[in-house]
Amino acid sequence: MNSSSAASSAVLAGATGLNVAAFALNNPTLISTSNTLDKAMQQLDSLVDKLGIISTNNARLSDVEASNLRSADVNLNNAIKFYKLTSTSNNASTFAVGQANMLQLQNKADDALNLYNLGLNSTLTNLTVNAPSNLTLSALGTSLNSIVNGNNTLLSGTNGNTPNNSINNASAELSQLINQVDQARVNVSSSLGSLSQDPTVLAARNQQQEALSDLRNTLTALQTAVQSNVAQLAAINTARTNSIVRSANGKIQYSAAFNVSEDGWSALNTTTNINSSGSRLATNAQSLVNGTNGTIGLKSLIATSNALQDSAQNISNIVNGDSDGKVTSVSTVVNTLKDGNSTSDTYTKQSSTELKDATTGRAILTLKQAVANVEAANKKVANAVLAVAIGQNKVVGAAANNASKRNKAPTILPTAKAGIVAFFGKHQSVSVEYQYYFRNTNPNFTSGEVTLNYAYYFGGK
Repeated sequence: MNSSSAASSAVLAGATGLNVAAFALNNPTLISTSNTLDKAMQQLDSLVDKLGIISTNNARLSDVEASNLRSADVNLNNAIKFYKLTSTSNNASTFAVGQANMLQLQNKADDALNLYNLGLNSTLTNLTVNAPSNLTLSALGTSLNSIVNGNNTLLSGTNGNTPNNSINNASAELSQLINQVDQARVNVSSSLGSLSQDPTVLAARNQQQEALSDLRNTLTALQTAVQSNVAQLAAINTARTNSIVRSANGKIQYSAAFNVSEDGWSALNTTTNINSSGSRLATNAQSLVNGTNGTIGLKSLIATSNALQDSAQNISNIVNGDSDGKVTSVSTVVNTLKDGNSTSDTYTKQSSTELKDATTGRAILTLKQAVANVEAANKKVANAVLAVAIGQNKVVGAAANNASKRNKAPTILPTAKAGIVAFFGKHQSVSVEYQYYFRNTNPNFTSGEVTLNYAYYFGGK
């Protein structure tokens, strides 16, 4: 079987990679470079799958974080409202409602704190994908920051509250793997020699380069989204979230001091004291809205958690795609309660826009789609090279077959022959003969030859 038929058989068997083309071309360097490209693509595929899981969990936990704090805002509004009612109505039931809402506020702020640094509670583990129960926003953010932007921690600075969100491509695993794929592509092209300029191969190579350019555009968008995510995680870090828990607890303890017996209000001697206490409780709860004495307010914390939710969703959209498979950037606007006069004026509005490359205007691809396009482009190059290799081997094979046919054709030449014969006894002879071929043009035959012959004769006496 010649190399052309061997390559053709390989194609029929489904092996249409560069290795088959390298075999057909007898090019060991191409085998080596194509193996390197395949290995780099496998590693990139594995990392993208990992990022898909991390980004999905990060988006889901960030959504729970923001929802908890927005819900806590409603509780704070209710607490302020009913404490104010207590100050004017001298009614124990309004105090109890205010107190209950303050407790809910503390619990939700505590849940937010746990999501950041301590992990999911048992009721939330079903929200995540292939994740341990102690998964946290800080751990997910650290993983994204390391893989995508090359930073091993979320926070830096002397106080440990500065976001560590610069882009360090030299240590970012995703950037390094994309660079390895690109360099392997270049090495494969160099291994092809003049074949790389074949029109079919060149067109496939151009598509391959374009696919890698799209992948780099996706990488840039992802790195920007991770930078934002890390900044929001730094702003909502443990210390800041914990300040809300401590503050809420302080207000709860303060208000509880007035409820000194089962019927509560029996400890308050006069209506004036009850009204005054309700007013002070409302003022204390109101201080949680914007914070006092350097503590963060719930309003600021909600704005940060909304931005965290958006950045986490944007990361997931870039890696996995939104519900339509597109890369969209989301923005959430929330009106938070301000004065405790209403329980229904908090609303959430989210808008989204499709991300596009600023230079070309083309839509940014998801990371998964961009990598899939590179894989498809690699296969097109391999198939184009293989087709040319088979074509070249067919030409060589046809030339060899033609030569073989010419060599097998019968040749008739004029011949001159002379010799000497000697007889031994009655039945044997030995002869030496010389034979010359005139007009011989066949390189497989000599023009003259000498033969030694022995003969035995049967019969006779």
